[in-house]
Amino acid sequence: MSDIREPAQEMLDPEDLVEVPATRPPTPYEKKLRTEARQHRLRAQEAERQRDEALTKALKEAESKVADIQSNANQRIVRAELKAYAVKAGIVDLDGLKLLDIDKIKMNAEGEVEGAEEVISNLRNAKPWLFGQNSSSSSAKAPAEQNAKPKNAKDMSLEEWRAARAEIMRRR
Repeated sequence: MSDIREPAQEMLDPEDLVEVPATRPPTPYEKKLRTEARQHRLRAQEAERQRDEALTKALKEAESKVADIQSNANQRIVRAELKAYAVKAGIVDLDGLKLLDIDKIKMNAEGEVEGAEEVISNLRNAKPWLFGQNSSSSSAKAPAEQNAKPKNAKDMSLEEWRAARAEIMRRR
């Protein structure tokens, strides 16, 4: 049973009824207004259609640009990881990486590179002259040891003292 109840015919008061006038032909002014309203509706519909097309086109272009940027970023990450593995493996010249087919190297869902170590090991087996000895990630040497304690003035000769004093004065 519905909650919506229609008024019963017997409840209508005859005085509440409104008489509807007979239809008459529209005046020229009414015709003009109706024509203008129709033209406005058509223009609005056309503008809405053009807006929808422009939005769809812009969305497709934006998605395409995002996909291109993501692809380029992933390729850069793959190349950087490949270089890191190659340096760790002891490659002599990073130009040797241009010989590799990096399509075998992929990024997983977590953003980690998979297959780079295998590709480098295959390159090392196929072209061993591109590699030297294995190295750590850094080829820098440790700095030379320096005297942590300066020489005391009492332990210096007169010439050493004058040279040290002149050095201090120059720094000021």
